[in-house]
Amino acid sequence: MSMLRTLRRHGFVKTAQIVAYRLAQRLMVIDITHLMILAANDVVAPAVRDGLTFDSLTPAEVYSLCKDGTNGLDTSLADRMSGHGDFCFAAFGKNRLAGYTWFAFQSRRAGM
Repeated sequence: MSMLRTLRRHGFVKTAQIVAYRLAQRLMVIDITHLMILAANDVVAPAVRDGLTFDSLTPAEVYSLCKDGTNGLDTSLADRMSGHGDFCFAAFGKNRLAGYTWFAFQSRRAGM
């Protein structure tokens, strides 16, 4: 998208943010889409919404979920939780894993 089109579509402030982001990408090897910082006390678990239960998982719980191949979890993920301090938050529906989100504090390749 051309800079003029971006300016017309999004305005000066958003265009300046885009330019600054692109400049930062060229100067540094970093890609942060969104950064969210929460204090541990602000996260209340488990939470329930629309029949789903949301909770953080322990390495033992991840190991347990790895036994069911339909969950798509590998034991290496649980190992990373123990060794690198990664976090896993999951959604459960009818006592089945409905989805999960993984937070890694060190670099890792997708699918590992």
